[in-house]
Parts: sequence; C-alpha cells; structure tokens
Amino acid sequence: MRRRGLRVPIGETVEAMAERVQQGKVRHLGLSEVTAGDLREASDVHLIAAVQSEGSIWSRDVERNVVPAELGVGFAPYSPLGRARARRTGSTKTSAP
Repeated sequence: MRRRGLRVPIGETVEAMAERVQQGKVRHLGLSEVTAGDLREASDVHLIAAVQSEGSIWSRDVERNVVPAELGVGFAPYSPLGRARARRTGSTKTSAP
C-alpha cells in the first residue's frame, strides 16, 4: 500500500489486500509511511512483510518507533541522505534539475 487513506481504517484496507494474497494474485503485503499503531493494527489482520519509510541519517526514529523487531517486519528505507538536505550545500539551497 503506497499511502494509507485516513478515511478508511487500516484493518479494512489490509483485509482487502489479504484477499488478493488468498487468491494468489499477491505474495506479500507491504505498507508505506505508516505509524507504529497502524503497523500493529495491520499485523493483527495479516502478516506484513515490509514497511517503506524515510530512513536517513537525519531520520532514524522509524527504526525504533515504527518497525518493532518483535513483529518480524522488514524495513525498506528511502532517501538515505535525506530528502531536501542532499541538495543543499552549506546554507544555500540549490534547485533540482
């Protein structure tokens, strides 16, 4: 799931995705940009294989707070050098091409 819709409970969304697993259309479920509470609720419905979230040298809290080891969920970080910080030199911002 790319981004969670806030109007639909996470459990309901994961139930729909789990049906695709049971039908053999999908092998594993993964979530992106979820909170620890969302992940725990989703894990109660179906096994979650991985979570994708920013994991950079400036944003390390997701490893401790969102993806707890006891759930056995993999972590796929993006932006390892930080989002906008990677484009900055000193205090001057440069625009991306």
